[in-house]
Amino acid sequence: FGIAITAFYPFYAMLIASTHDSYAIVTQLNLLPGDHFVENYERLTENINIWRGFLNSLVLASCSVAIKLYFSAMGAYAFSKFQFKGRNVLFSVIMVMMMMPGQLGIIGFYQEISKMRLLDSYIPLLIPAAADCFCIFFFHEMNVVGTYQFDSMLARELYQPIVHYLLQRICFVVGSRY
Repeated sequence: FGIAITAFYPFYAMLIASTHDSYAIVTQLNLLPGDHFVENYERLTENINIWRGFLNSLVLASCSVAIKLYFSAMGAYAFSKFQFKGRNVLFSVIMVMMMMPGQLGIIGFYQEISKMRLLDSYIPLLIPAAADCFCIFFFHEMNVVGTYQFDSMLARELYQPIVHYLLQRICFVVGSRY
């Protein structure tokens, strides 16, 4: 219970601070809501279109998760069902890339996006979603993607709803991570 309070206190403090004036925020510890919420909200919406920001975030997050799930499921299916030369080496590369911090590639990624003249678009925010090593690994280890290949019609009718249910849950787990 103490960990939950510690985790949610910053959000609570942010909401409470949004109801106080600037002087009260910097001079005292505010634990109860104040009476300046409407005034602060009007000042915020004068300078920033906050609802456009929420819409942008929702659209980008939805597209990113959809792209991530689609390409990760395809990659995991290829690793689960196909035997090809270099399969183990490629899967080892995915495992190594999972262990490396994502910050290592930021400068190179920025330079590539700059050369492609994509700096003022949403595409650079969506490109990294197509290659998520953890999602490929997760789908591969769950081995649910490959179970869609059935030998008989009876097996398909019996097991397809179960596999579909499991795949929905896995997609929810992987999607809610972002």
